[in-house]
Amino acid sequence: MKPVTLYDVAEYAGVSYQTVSRVVNQASHVSAKTREKVEAAMAELNYIPNRVAQQLAGKQSLLIGVATSSLALHAPSQIVAAIKSRADQLGASVVVSMVERSGVEACKAAVHNLLAQRVSGLIINYPLDDQDAIAVEAA
Repeated sequence: MKPVTLYDVAEYAGVSYQTVSRVVNQASHVSAKTREKVEAAMAELNYIPNRVAQQLAGKQSLLIGVATSSLALHAPSQIVAAIKSRADQLGASVVVSMVERSGVEACKAAVHNLLAQRVSGLIINYPLDDQDAIAVEAA
């Protein structure tokens, strides 16, 4: 199924795609009536904003990276669930990179994977001694 676009929402709501964009980006210069009409169209069509496109356009969205040991383990999965829950409350997104092997190099690889996704912040949930933590931070 093809994803619903700004243009689809605009056509459905009878407004321009720029107006839909303004509503999605919470611009203040949209009338309440128009905002309601666009939001109703978005809900009706199950429109999901494309966060990657917004990032490419320079829009700031809070993306939190979590480097963690295996989510098959109870404690790490509970920690990531709590991070995700709080992020949802703040309107942020979470991306997870699991440290697949043991050791500081594996942790560095997970961190690099997250940094390549342009995360706004990073949480490392992986056991590191002070020296290894400094090495990961420097990487």
